[in-house]
Amino acid sequence: MNLKGDITLDLREGLPFADNSVELIYTEHTLEHFYREHDAPFLLGECHRVLKPGAWIRITVPDAEIFMNYYTGRLEASHAEKVRQGHNRFHGTAADVVNSAFRWKHQHLYMYDEETLRLLLHDVGFTNIQRREFNQSPIQELAVLDLEERRYVTLYIEACKPIS
Repeated sequence: MNLKGDITLDLREGLPFADNSVELIYTEHTLEHFYREHDAPFLLGECHRVLKPGAWIRITVPDAEIFMNYYTGRLEASHAEKVRQGHNRFHGTAADVVNSAFRWKHQHLYMYDEETLRLLLHDVGFTNIQRREFNQSPIQELAVLDLEERRYVTLYIEACKPIS
């Protein structure tokens, strides 16, 4: 029997799962809503705790580098247009787009680039940290979950809980 259901949690208080009991974790555009100093490391530490040894986590967050490249004009034109369309809350100036992504309405508390997310994952004990592309993963269950509407602004990272 395949049971489905929703649960509501305050992720700042920990995950209600036993140590080494979870096979996969996927989190989409969540980590940026947590304070970097305490809450984000705690949540990722909880993910590490509950994952089985050798299990994987896939984390997607808005990619700060994409927005910085947008602002400085270093994105290819069609990619830049997709970013602008998704974050055109005011007049569509470069600063409007960046502020829309970083702060306005979404309540983002911290924006990640690849280097920063890699270091955070490493600090809580993850290994084999790899950047991925939209809907690309060697783990079939993780390769089909990404949302198309976030494709052009997202950083995709996977990491493994070590076996030993």
